[in-house]
Amino acid sequence: MNPVLRPIRKVYQFFADSPFGAGTIIAHRFKVNHLLGRGSFGIAYNCIDLNTSKHYVLKQLRPSKRNNEKDIELFYNEASILRKLNHMAIPNAHGQFTYKGNYFYIMDFIEGYNAEDILFEKRCQFDEMKSLLLFRKLVEIVDYLHNQRICHGDLRIPNVILQGNALFLIDFGLAIDLDSNTGFRQTKQGRMETGKELMKQDYFDLGDLLLFLLYSSYPKKSKKALPWTEELSLHPLTAQMLRRLLGIDREYLDTKQILSDIDGILMEKTYET
Repeated sequence: MNPVLRPIRKVYQFFADSPFGAGTIIAHRFKVNHLLGRGSFGIAYNCIDLNTSKHYVLKQLRPSKRNNEKDIELFYNEASILRKLNHMAIPNAHGQFTYKGNYFYIMDFIEGYNAEDILFEKRCQFDEMKSLLLFRKLVEIVDYLHNQRICHGDLRIPNVILQGNALFLIDFGLAIDLDSNTGFRQTKQGRMETGKELMKQDYFDLGDLLLFLLYSSYPKKSKKALPWTEELSLHPLTAQMLRRLLGIDREYLDTKQILSDIDGILMEKTYET
């Protein structure tokens, strides 16, 4: 893009993409409670269905992108993938519509706290055993996704919701259906990532997420940053699993192998206690 035009475009996007305020009624049915967040393509609201009094997530394509057919297709990607899935730990999509030139879709609102807030705001701590038990629930969901030929593509702590003992996975905006015509992802270098590469990225993200959980109970003693292999005192099999997830050692072939390793570690740690 012309460097002269870039600031003008940003100003246009700032005003065009202003979110609806609380109390706004959309399509004579959905009342906005509050803004949930904004992504590269969409704006998400917590809203109430005036017909049923149920709470939903209403996602809107950024108005600055609504004249681009490719952007519209990418925006609806999440809803399309969610319609293909049927899992109690994954939100359901409930339809899509246009209203006054804007594009929307509706999905379940999951009550609870995301793992990022739990770790960094509430300062909750998870020891190795609790981390592995929680991690197993997440890997079970990813196992289901991969069996459906879906790669999540964004397995980060803000996208994991905890509700009591239950765990939910949200935000499928970057997910890829490997059986679709767009079952690939282009890297910044222009290379196409497909199939196994995308699944391996999910494995790497799982390893990164597990480290967040494990570090929650780590007592920081030194100002010097050290690798996790030196800072964390872990069961040897947990360390080995992390090394495989992060691609340091022999990589996992599928999620079944990861689940098997988790179960083996949990069994050993149970006997230890």
